[in-house]
Amino acid sequence: MWRLSVVAFLAATLFACGSSDEASQSAAGLPQARLALVDSSGRTQTLTVELTCSQTDRERGLMFRESLPEEQGMLFFFPRGGSFWMKNTLLPLTAAFIDASGVIVHLEDMEPQTTVVHASSKPFYYGLEVNQGWFQRHGLGLGDRVTFPWAIDPPPAIPPACG
Repeated sequence: MWRLSVVAFLAATLFACGSSDEASQSAAGLPQARLALVDSSGRTQTLTVELTCSQTDRERGLMFRESLPEEQGMLFFFPRGGSFWMKNTLLPLTAAFIDASGVIVHLEDMEPQTTVVHASSKPFYYGLEVNQGWFQRHGLGLGDRVTFPWAIDPPPAIPPACG
């Protein structure tokens, strides 16, 4: 267990120091950050995510995108809860619902161009969309931890990179 704590601490330190990642922007003009996802054995995967800084960003999400690179995704902040749907979204995605401490509490595969509402039965603070199957391909799942490049105690209402 202490190894997992050390790995998570080192990953958090590495990504927190990488402020240039926070300052970068995606092709869509959204700020980006690098996340570390740590499984129960301490193995770490990294992911570059676009940050949704406004309600408009959250509503648009990945709509109308024709592709999403394998090691990229989009992070949503839901301080009061929320849900996903796939209207006008062309890509099959998986949504991870993540609690305020960074633990993945629910995973949901979502089919393109549907209006099914996808939500978590457990409390969550963040939503992470990636290509469908990404978590399986990387051996990640429920109970695994996401390390953010910002302090999560208390969790921020919007990504710090949003200004």
